[in-house]
Amino acid sequence: MTITPFDALNTAYPSLAAQGSLKATPEDFIVTECLPYALTGQGEHLYCLVEKRGLNTHHMTNKH
Repeated sequence: MTITPFDALNTAYPSLAAQGSLKATPEDFIVTECLPYALTGQGEHLYCLVEKRGLNTHHMTNKH
């Protein structure tokens, strides 16, 4: 089986002269949670503000 490199495949349109990058830095991944209720300071849940950089959520929550 022969595998053709991606850039050698035929395309429907010619290559564009413009170039760019998407989501290239950690600052491109900003998430702000908007709660549908007001925080009362009572109840069984704890609300935390977490700022992280260069870590995925799974890795960060398993740190000891």
